[in-house]
Amino acid sequence: EDELFIPGLKASNIWYGHELSVCWMQPELPPGFAFEPGLAQSYDESGWCFVEAAISAGVKVGKRRLDLSKRSQLADPSDPIEGCAILMGYGGDALTLDCSLEGVCAAARLPPLLPDEVRRLLATEKKFTASADLDRVDQLYRTFFDGVTLAATQLNMQGLGWTRTQVKQLVAVLPCFTTLTWLDLSNNELGAEGAKAVAPAIAVNASLTSVRALRNS
Repeated sequence: EDELFIPGLKASNIWYGHELSVCWMQPELPPGFAFEPGLAQSYDESGWCFVEAAISAGVKVGKRRLDLSKRSQLADPSDPIEGCAILMGYGGDALTLDCSLEGVCAAARLPPLLPDEVRRLLATEKKFTASADLDRVDQLYRTFFDGVTLAATQLNMQGLGWTRTQVKQLVAVLPCFTTLTWLDLSNNELGAEGAKAVAPAIAVNASLTSVRALRNS
């Protein structure tokens, strides 16, 4: 295990970030649990967890990135039994149900982040057990980002609850996706302002040939 740990760590961005893998996020801690002072006290504060979550958010379809802390929420409050995701199966016929694990736990997320922004957040807002981990995690994200932006031809960002705020962040990173041909922003909450924000970036993108933005309120 010791021999394989470091090589496995260097490949973790492939497991978390691949568009076809399913990423299950577990951000909960047991009630009353706390780490030693000076260490991250939550999932969001941890530098490692932040970067792993950011990598999983890059190009993955929404229902392949699940936040298990939502598993007990009711998709249908009028039906407290069938509406609880923890009681439903994963995959198969459940894919079409709003109360399935996928339907309830699909994790909303930010657009892909620029590497320099990730570095800034790691240095100013996140914590590590070992200070040397900051450079290691920063490089892990940059390797992932360079790989997907040079290779990705499609981005499926349906149903993530995005508004014009997230679209503006997407606009900042879109020029980095130099081989992108297809972008789907359907089933979000972009509204007219969101559409106006993304239109100029689409207009000057030399590789995009298809953009979908159906059912945006």
